[in-house]
Amino acid sequence: MTALQKVNLGTAPAGTDGDPVRAAFAKVNSNIDVLGAQAALTSATQITAAQGLTVNHIGKRVHINLANAGTINLPALSAVTDQDDVLLLRNLGSTVVTLAAAAGTNDWVGLSKLNPGESALMDAFGGAWNVLMRGRSRLDNEIVNGTLTIGGGIAGNLPVSGKLNAVNGTNLLLNGSGEFGLIGGWQSGFLGAVSSGTAEGTYLSNTAALTAASYAGSNPIPMAGGVVLTVSGEIYAGGVGSGSAWFRIVFLNSSGGVITVSPGVAATPGAGWTFGSYTATTPTGTASVYVQLGVEAGANGVTVAAGGVAWRRMKLEKNSAPSLYSQEASVAYLQGAPAFSGRPTFAGNTPWDSGNIPGSSSGGVFKFTNRPNFGAATPWDSANLPRANYVGTNGANVLSIWWDPANTGVRFGIDSTINSLVMGVSNTFHLTWANSAVGLYVDSTSLGNITTSSDYRAKKNVKNLKIRASDTVKALRPVSYEWRKFSIFRPDGKRHLGFIAHELQEVIPSAVCGEKDAVDENGKPQIQSLNWAPIVAVLTSALQEAFARIEALEARA
Repeated sequence: MTALQKVNLGTAPAGTDGDPVRAAFAKVNSNIDVLGAQAALTSATQITAAQGLTVNHIGKRVHINLANAGTINLPALSAVTDQDDVLLLRNLGSTVVTLAAAAGTNDWVGLSKLNPGESALMDAFGGAWNVLMRGRSRLDNEIVNGTLTIGGGIAGNLPVSGKLNAVNGTNLLLNGSGEFGLIGGWQSGFLGAVSSGTAEGTYLSNTAALTAASYAGSNPIPMAGGVVLTVSGEIYAGGVGSGSAWFRIVFLNSSGGVITVSPGVAATPGAGWTFGSYTATTPTGTASVYVQLGVEAGANGVTVAAGGVAWRRMKLEKNSAPSLYSQEASVAYLQGAPAFSGRPTFAGNTPWDSGNIPGSSSGGVFKFTNRPNFGAATPWDSANLPRANYVGTNGANVLSIWWDPANTGVRFGIDSTINSLVMGVSNTFHLTWANSAVGLYVDSTSLGNITTSSDYRAKKNVKNLKIRASDTVKALRPVSYEWRKFSIFRPDGKRHLGFIAHELQEVIPSAVCGEKDAVDENGKPQIQSLNWAPIVAVLTSALQEAFARIEALEARA
């Protein structure tokens, strides 16, 4: 504001040496003009588009109503002649208005944004646009674009929508809300782990009514002397008629003896969930600490209803003030090999114990309790396993495998057709694809191919057989033989006809799979087997040669 002028009255009583009358009134008029300019705050034309303000907006109420988010540049400070001049900005729109210095300047602006409904009174004092006052929107909600610093803390609850990024000290206490039952030492006291089924979550509470002092403590936590610790948590004392419910830190020496205890953080009898904390420095000689929960007698003793006292969100941290509840110690516990006492039991056995494994004492099938019924039978019972006389797939090509107690082996079926193959309990049966045929194995012993593919679409370079087939047949040595005990083979008391594989291989190599005397890497015999198709082909060719000779002889006759 322009400085006001004073009239020189001159020396009393006449004042002839003072300001002339006209000059005096000129000062008066000038002062009136200055005061008139400062007395009323008038509104400038409403701004509806991003732009730069000028000195003509100084001393005015500037209404801003942008259709889209935009930037308003404040007047250049170099153009403002009076640093006492002010500018009132109001965002009447529904979008954010960004405040910036005039283009081409390095002027400092003390506020970066005006949120919808907000206002700011700014002046140009000190070579910067400073915020004298800031008004919030028409609602109770407050928006802070920068960092909010609160020196005195926050009283009451702090509801948060979305993620809260905050400094969070490590929790040294295991299972501070009973998330994992009573592990962590709590099982040694009067407590039970409770899940309320409501928004209260889990907590530690008395399972029975209390009429005497009761205590529970966490497992000891290794600690040294001179460490600043803060214990914090919430106590529910709604069922405490008389007595005091509290939590505190107990400091132990290397022998496990108590050095001292911190004052208890107590809740008022009858009160709902109440947060409290206490900060202490561990005394000299401290080797470990633990957190103790307790109820002690008051003037009228102890009277606590069952479930009438509870603790949750207990936290012990190396910090001079409490921070948000966290579960670092609980998470570390899970990285070990915890025992889940709350596991469901299947037929009286915990999951994957020996009683649940197929072929064990469970009788060869999984047994589960409280299972839903599928087709009036429980899952994986014998009535649910595919069986040739049960599936009824009507040609849907479903492979069924089941245990045949009469034959003491595993029986196979496809759809409603029962396959006669039965494998005993001491052998493993499997099939493999050998490029052009299905290979059959018992354990690691190959029994050769079950079938040989012969589709023309899988063949090329097809040529008529051009050999002296009769000579090849003459070179064959058909034999009769009996089975002896070797590898998976057993005598059957019968005489059989056939060939010796390696002898046949010398005459018709493609008729034999495997090599003579072959074994695998474990020394188990690899059995040679026959492919009958090449043999049949040679025999057919030899028979055709014989027919040709017979026909030639008959023609001569």
